[in-house]
Amino acid sequence: GVRKSSRAIVKDIRSKSEAAREAAAKRPAPRRDPNQGVYKPLTQAEILAEAALTEVRNLQDLEHLLNIEEATKRKAERVKKTYTHPSLRVKSTTVDGANGRGELESRTTIELRFGAKTPAPLAARAPRTPHRTTCAVTGKPARYRDPLTGQGYHDAAAFKELRRRHEAGADAD
Repeated sequence: GVRKSSRAIVKDIRSKSEAAREAAAKRPAPRRDPNQGVYKPLTQAEILAEAALTEVRNLQDLEHLLNIEEATKRKAERVKKTYTHPSLRVKSTTVDGANGRGELESRTTIELRFGAKTPAPLAARAPRTPHRTTCAVTGKPARYRDPLTGQGYHDAAAFKELRRRHEAGADAD
């Protein structure tokens, strides 16, 4: 069979591309400035003139950016609602302990705002400490309570004495 590359379409495309290459080769090359690419140091006066132009451009750009930023801020401005009703503000912080041992200490403060009253649990008086019962036998602070008599006692010897007295009292009845 006939190879695909020998088909007429391919030959036609090949001839057109070769003709385009030859036409490009006949055209003159574009003229380039012979001084292009040659570095010429600027004089002090040229540097100052360029700096003055740069300063003017920079100031214009800065003014433009500040205007854009101001417009963005105006768009983003919103009125912040303030809560003016009576309220409590609770703030908890953790700080290094003042005892010098490097331990952390937690502190909580409660702020009454806008005429808030002290909540009932905080306004109440501190509860009185319960009366410490004393041992009925020794007079020392009672560590335990006898379930039978309800009296306090300090140690096992006092408990035995309480029970002996109770039994003696029960026998007397």
